[in-house]
Amino acid sequence: MALVQSALDDLGDRDRELAVRLECFRAAFTASAPRLAGEFDRRLPALRDLVRQGGAAPRTLALLLAAAASWRGEDAHRVGALVDQGWDDGRLMAEGGDLWVLGQALAALVMCEQLGQAGGLTDALLEDARARGSAPRFALASAYRGLIEARCGRLSAAEGALRAAIERARGEHAHFALSLYLWFATDVILERPEAADLATLAETADPGPMAGTHSGALELDVRGRARYAAGRTAEGIEDVRRAGEVFDALGYHNPTACNWRSALALMLGIERSDEARRLATAELDDARPLGQARGIGVALRALGVLEGGASGRERLEESVHVLQASSAVLEYGRALVELGASMRRAGERAAAREPLRQGLDLAVKAGATRLSERARAELEATGAHPRRDRITGSDALTPSELRVARLAAEGRTNNEVAQALFVTPKTVDTHLSHTYAKLGISSRRALAAALESEPTR
Repeated sequence: MALVQSALDDLGDRDRELAVRLECFRAAFTASAPRLAGEFDRRLPALRDLVRQGGAAPRTLALLLAAAASWRGEDAHRVGALVDQGWDDGRLMAEGGDLWVLGQALAALVMCEQLGQAGGLTDALLEDARARGSAPRFALASAYRGLIEARCGRLSAAEGALRAAIERARGEHAHFALSLYLWFATDVILERPEAADLATLAETADPGPMAGTHSGALELDVRGRARYAAGRTAEGIEDVRRAGEVFDALGYHNPTACNWRSALALMLGIERSDEARRLATAELDDARPLGQARGIGVALRALGVLEGGASGRERLEESVHVLQASSAVLEYGRALVELGASMRRAGERAAAREPLRQGLDLAVKAGATRLSERARAELEATGAHPRRDRITGSDALTPSELRVARLAAEGRTNNEVAQALFVTPKTVDTHLSHTYAKLGISSRRALAAALESEPTR
């Protein structure tokens, strides 16, 4: 560390900035490659020292360290402080910081459950993208907006935002971005039959030589989950297992960032119950010290399903309790449905109806079609007669139609909506025509009233 600092002290301001940028590049390379993770750890004290010196040059490095720290499960306040330093009150964005750097800031906050702050930075980046007319910036901001919406249990809105990002990445043949954005869409893919095309895209993804890196592990993770959901059990298990090996090698043990262990545990199920329980228990052990409801609740749900009986019931009850007041609405709904199903199997049919009804309500509001189908089937097994989802009005709008309709309802012209969403005016006109028919209106003047009673999705 002293040698690095001595070398930097001998450089002028411009050369020093270039040297720090080189250090950041080296750090990014070692932080994402498992075989070099040890080198990253050895150099970490020197990197942190450079960041503590402040100034413009280490901003990128601060954001890189923030992202790595969030995946490793370090203190959320420390992560937030690094993001604040790197973001520098918006100066980094205003000065045209590249997309990879800006993404580090957003990733750091989302992975340690600082969704409010992440949302604020994402909105700022969206406005910046529109002001610059930058489609790549818009795609990045849309992707993170979609991830935040998904983590808050608003899958329809998440799908719309993520589709905008994924379509842009596919059009530009940007493999790195596409793999990241597909991973962001994991819950959309698993819960929404409407996203069957995204599921196919995930199932057929090929990380190639990147499979042994962080980026490749994300692609393997979503591919494995999509394959398992499609009935390709052995392939799905193998993909998620390989992804987990990379995460482990990198020291990425934050269950809030990625709950691959509980996902794999549920895939293994009772046939390999010993391994499954070890995985879920290890995830819970990592989650509890962090105190983040999402990671704790998901691991508890997995253990509850695997253990069954009285002990499993206790795990599921704790999962519901932990998630109840959190932003992880979809995970709360999943825990409620599993608890209700457990009670129903134990013969407590009447008592099971309340958690199942709550889970169904949350699933419908979240746009989680498959979870709502599961909850409805469980309710019917208790002798209840749950209502059916509405398929008219605003609930019938596709995510893309809904995004266009909301902007048009604000009074924007078709050209303004097209510019805001980086699509053609003809696309806007087509979406609005479909929207009018589904809402039973004849003009945009009636849009605001038609959408006013729409539930948050």
